[in-house]
Amino acid sequence: MCVSPGLSVTYSSNDDRQAVLTRYQQLSNAGVTHFGLLYDDISCELSSADDISRYATTTLAQADFSNAILEGL
Repeated sequence: MCVSPGLSVTYSSNDDRQAVLTRYQQLSNAGVTHFGLLYDDISCELSSADDISRYATTTLAQADFSNAILEGL
């Protein structure tokens, strides 16, 4: 099952990370065993001031977000 974090995601936000984890946990409880994060429709530019100050690139932000989700699972 794939989920897109959305156009307004703040990669460094614990709330945004928890929202994705909650959705994945719901899907896991329904029997889903494979997950994906889709970033293809999200801007290549960071838009959150928190993310801009924390990450040098969008790629690093997405990698950190993805790794946090994996760790949470």
